[in-house]
Amino acid sequence: MLFSLHAIRHLVLFATFVLMCFSADATDSVASVSLKQSRDLSGETLGLRYLRDTRQTLTIGELRKLPEGQFSVVRQRDVNQRFQRGDYWLKTSVHNASKASMTWVLRHPMPVTDYVDYWIFTNGALVTHATGGDRTLMSDR
Repeated sequence: MLFSLHAIRHLVLFATFVLMCFSADATDSVASVSLKQSRDLSGETLGLRYLRDTRQTLTIGELRKLPEGQFSVVRQRDVNQRFQRGDYWLKTSVHNASKASMTWVLRHPMPVTDYVDYWIFTNGALVTHATGGDRTLMSDR
């Protein structure tokens, strides 16, 4: 699954897209079993990588074509970006190597993020799109 973002221009925008539920041989992905066993859910453990789009011009199509080297690993010091203009794109890849079905929960605990968009793709196909953030109307979530 892949999350993508339709660029929204606001002072604070935290955009998230996540690659989830790839096959077991997916490259650079985090095994779900390692997430269960780990007590450290930092950006590095989760495989979170980010890209800052200061011009707010990237589309999800363009973003999906960018090489991995364009993204930086999210470290603790990167979490608080203060009030800045620009879009932040985050991604990770998680795969379920077991035969058991899993329910995935993606939380965004940053209460001061105005707008958040989540897109999930599986095998290149859009599965779902959700919006959130403290300025997003409840009826639009």
